[in-house]
Amino acid sequence: MPKPLPTQTHARPSPDQSCQASQTKGPLMGTVQKYELARDEARTIRLSLETVIIRVAVQDGHLCLWVREPVETLARKPRVFVALPTWQSLSQTYAHIGTCDDGARIWHVLEVL
Repeated sequence: MPKPLPTQTHARPSPDQSCQASQTKGPLMGTVQKYELARDEARTIRLSLETVIIRVAVQDGHLCLWVREPVETLARKPRVFVALPTWQSLSQTYAHIGTCDDGARIWHVLEVL
């Protein structure tokens, strides 16, 4: 019978803290990273080629992107993300990452290709 995984507790960041610091290690052999994204503004994040985007959501008023990174990351490349409201016109080529609601608007998180 497999052993149960240890329970880990993590303090939630206070509203004045950045969304960039959360990390957990688990059986996926990687870490979960959280990055804060600005609304209507591009954000460049250096991520490994093996990074998996898990989710976009609003937490404590901050628009955040969660990713799973492998434990041993050797090569990172800059990836550019932008969050645009529903009515915003697109002037570049984007890949849709996710959509979330901050209570006032619907935001679409896109990666610049």
